[in-house]
Amino acid sequence: MKKLLVCVLLLFALCFAGCDTYMTSLPHKMPEDFSFSLTFDFDGYYDSKSGVLKNGYNYDLDRECETTLIFTEEELQEIYSIFLEGSIDRWEEELMVNKSIPPSYVIEITFTANSQTEKVKIYGASHIGLDEWETGVRLGKAYYRIVDEYIKNTEEYKSLPPNQNWYD
Repeated sequence: MKKLLVCVLLLFALCFAGCDTYMTSLPHKMPEDFSFSLTFDFDGYYDSKSGVLKNGYNYDLDRECETTLIFTEEELQEIYSIFLEGSIDRWEEELMVNKSIPPSYVIEITFTANSQTEKVKIYGASHIGLDEWETGVRLGKAYYRIVDEYIKNTEEYKSLPPNQNWYD
């Protein structure tokens, strides 16, 4: 009986050690209704459904720094896969990644797939690298990859006039 109990406990421990509580439950194939929006930096904003891309205000031109960015189906599939890697559907609605960073901007991510919408607000990530995140690194890697490789690397983003908003 003791051997059976030890075997069961060992099996349970191995299963528990191998389980990933942040494993996504989203399908690997991108759903038809997939869309996302997110904020970046102090004034950056992108919405894949409308294509609206913003990055602040230019006072010399007296206008918003705004354009339209539409991703191809292939690019959206790649972005969806990145969100899967980041397990977007498994994080709390509010996530504090570093408590020692003074408050500044909040990262907001909204993700829709299969008629489900997930929202995550990330606090404490301003002006720090992922190596300083105390939690949520998997989500952070996905977020920064999407912002840096898929948004800021586009001609649309590069064509925006400079953001002249200043923050203290």
